[in-house]
Amino acid sequence: MQGRFVTLESVEDDSDAEIEQKRRLPKLTICLLATLFLFATWLLVNCILDPPHISIQDKSRVHACGPHNVTVIGWNLFLMYGKPSLHERTQLIADKIGQYDIMLFTEAWNLPLFSPHWWTVRILKKTADERGFNMLSNFRGGARFQDSGLTIITHYEIMKHDFIVFTHSHGIDSLASKGALYAKLKISENHVLHCFVTHLNAKYRLKDTVTGEVRKKQYGQLLDWIQSLSSDFNPEDRVVVFGDFNVNRNEQQELIDSFTANNFKTMDDVNGTTAFSVYNRHGKGIDLIPDMYDIDIPEEDTVEADHLDWMFYRDREHHWKTSIEIMSPSAGSGPHKFKALSDHRAVTAEIPVPC
Repeated sequence: MQGRFVTLESVEDDSDAEIEQKRRLPKLTICLLATLFLFATWLLVNCILDPPHISIQDKSRVHACGPHNVTVIGWNLFLMYGKPSLHERTQLIADKIGQYDIMLFTEAWNLPLFSPHWWTVRILKKTADERGFNMLSNFRGGARFQDSGLTIITHYEIMKHDFIVFTHSHGIDSLASKGALYAKLKISENHVLHCFVTHLNAKYRLKDTVTGEVRKKQYGQLLDWIQSLSSDFNPEDRVVVFGDFNVNRNEQQELIDSFTANNFKTMDDVNGTTAFSVYNRHGKGIDLIPDMYDIDIPEEDTVEADHLDWMFYRDREHHWKTSIEIMSPSAGSGPHKFKALSDHRAVTAEIPVPC
C-alpha cells in the first residue's frame, strides 16, 4: 500500500495560497458591489429622474387673419445609437427646423442616458430654442429603459399636451415607451390643430404575424384615446395623426379602414413607399438602406418597399395636399457619405386655413 507523503514546505505553500485567496475575496466583493451600485444608480436616474423635455417659448407666433397654408412634416429621423453618421445627420436635420410650421418626429431618441443619441438630440433642442420654436420630447411611461422617441416642434402656441404608452408591445420594443404624443396648437386667431404623433411595434423578421396583431391593438388604443379627448374638440377643429405605423402592405388596408371609420381622411399616396425593409435568406431584418447609400443587395436577400409612415387627418372643409419626400442634405452643405438624412422618407402636408 502506497501512502502520500506531505512535506512541511508543501503545507506552508498551501497556507500561503489560502491566505492570498482570502485577501483577494474582499477586494473582489467590494469591486462587484461598487459596480452594482453604480449601475443601479445609473438605472435609477435613467428610468425615473430624467423628465420629459417641455420647452415653451414666451412668444409663440400665429398667422395674421387671412387665408394661408400651414405646413406640416412627419418624419422618422433614424436618430439612434449605432446608426450611421449620427452626429452629422442630426446637424443637418436640425438645420431644417424653421422650414415647416409643425414638425412631428419619430425616432428622435433621448434615452438611455449618456448614449450617443442622448448627446445628439440636444442639437435639436438647442436649435429649436435658438430659433424660437416650442418643443415636446423625451416622454416615457413608467420605468421603461427607453423613451418614446416622439417629438413635436412648432412655432405655434402649445395650448395643452399629453402622452400615453401602449398597453401592448412585443420583443425588444417592450423596452421602449412606444405610445403617442399629443399637442393642441393655436394655428390662427380662430383655429386650432390637434396633433398626434405615434410609433408602433416594429417587425424584425420577414414572416411575423405576432407583431401584426400587436400593431392592430396599438392603433386601436390610439383611436380610443383620440375619441376620449374629443370632448375638448370643436366640430370645426382640425386633427392630424402622423406616425411610423410599421404596417406591411397586407396590413395597410385594415389600418386605413380603421381610421376612415373614425372620420379620418388618409394621405393622397396610399401606394407609395416610405421605407425599404431588407431581409437575409433566413428572413431576418438587416441594415441595408437603399435611400441613403448606393449599395448592391445580394440576390438571396429580400427587399420590401414598404409604406410604414402614414398621415391621417380630419378637416370638414378642405382637402390637404400631401406628399412623400426623400429628405436630402441641403445644397452646399458639403460632401456627405449618405444621399438621404434617414432610412425613412418624410410625409408632408399643406393645410388650408381661412381667417
